[in-house]
Amino acid sequence: HGVVYVFALVGRGPYKEETAAEATSNALLVADRILSAVGDHTLPPTIAPVKIPRVVAPVNEVDGVYVAVDERPFGVTQTVTNVNDLAVDQCQATMNHTIARAVVRRVVKKATVYTAKDQMKVDNGLLNFAFDAAGVVWEATESADTRCWGLLPAQIQVTRIELPVGTHQLSLGPARGGQPIGPANSAAVQVENGRNTYVLVSYPTREMVGEILTATP
Repeated sequence: HGVVYVFALVGRGPYKEETAAEATSNALLVADRILSAVGDHTLPPTIAPVKIPRVVAPVNEVDGVYVAVDERPFGVTQTVTNVNDLAVDQCQATMNHTIARAVVRRVVKKATVYTAKDQMKVDNGLLNFAFDAAGVVWEATESADTRCWGLLPAQIQVTRIELPVGTHQLSLGPARGGQPIGPANSAAVQVENGRNTYVLVSYPTREMVGEILTATP
C-alpha cells in the first residue's frame, strides 16, 4: 500500500481595503514614541481620523473539496490553516501600530509645511493661506496602502488516503457543508508501495484554477 495526500487551496483569501480610524490612546502613545525617536516633533492636541488599511475576509461559496477514488466517494478535505482568520487576527493585533504610523505621517506632513513657512519667512497673509491650503490638500490626498497578495486561498486543506499499489483515478470537486456543489475534475495517480504521493488542487470558486498536480518524491 501507499498513501496519497491531497492538498487543496480553497476559497478566495483576504484582501485589504481603506478605512478611516480614530486615533486610540494606545496608538497615540506609540506614535509619540516614534516621533520622539525620529525627530523633534510633538503630537497635536487633537487628531482627525486617519486612513488605514484593514483586512477583509470575503464570503466564499466553497469551503472544501470532495474526493472520490475510482468513482467511490472518499470524503472532504479538512482545514489545516485558515489564512483568512490568520490575516484578520494579525490585522487586529497590529492595529494600534498601523494607526500610529498613519498619525506619524500626518504629523510629519504638518511639520514639513510649518518648516517650509519658517524657512521662507512667510508673513504675507495670502501666501500664508496658500501654504495652509496646500497642507490641507496634501493631507486630503493621503490614502492607505492596500497592496496585498491577491492569490492567497482562504484555507489550506488536506486529506490522507491509503490505497493499494497501482494506478487510481482521483476525482476532486468543490464542496460546501460536506456536499458537492460543482463538477469534479479527475487525474490519474500512481501509488507505489510504502511511498507517499502528493496531489495539489486549487478551488477559489466552484471552478478549479489550473490543473491537478501530482508528484511522488
